[in-house]
Amino acid sequence: MFVWPALELTEYEKKYVRTYKDGKFPGVLRRAYEVTFNTVADPLTPGLESIKRSGRIQIARRSRVFALTFAGNLGSWRLQIETASGEQMTPKGISDGYPIVSSMLAGSSWNALAAIGAQPAVTVGGVSSFIGSYQNGPMLIDPNWELSPNETLMFNGEAIDNQLVDVGQPAVGQKVLSIGVHVWEFPGMDGRSETAPGLGCK
Repeated sequence: MFVWPALELTEYEKKYVRTYKDGKFPGVLRRAYEVTFNTVADPLTPGLESIKRSGRIQIARRSRVFALTFAGNLGSWRLQIETASGEQMTPKGISDGYPIVSSMLAGSSWNALAAIGAQPAVTVGGVSSFIGSYQNGPMLIDPNWELSPNETLMFNGEAIDNQLVDVGQPAVGQKVLSIGVHVWEFPGMDGRSETAPGLGCK
């Protein structure tokens, strides 16, 4: 089974781009960006030198987020995603906080609020395993969010402390969450005359 969502252009998008570049129209660009959170500063590990619980991605072109992939301690992070203009992609609703990443994915909804001790981390690779669930491919969701040119997508994470058998001891340990943001970018739809409809690249 092919897990990645297929590109389907709207009639409006077809006025500017094609799936692949041809003699008249530019092709859609597939891009991926990464945001990583961690709870313990680790000077010896690149990317984890300081504690990070937020990140942002700004894309100059008009774009569409077609997938988010996740790795790390998925059951130990609450995730808020919003745009700089205030649009909430993961609203709180009536719960006690933003959604736990594991509850956003197909498979197990096991999380740190219902577990004792540390949870296994999901790694990036050909096979993803998550609390007894296995699949050939990444742990992903396909939100299909449309972003205007230069829109900023902001990610805020909140780590959940693990419950221990000895309640008197705090739960200590590195919690990591890596988010892959997969987008289609549309050249010529950003208002900068990068291309003109039907005229190809300048």
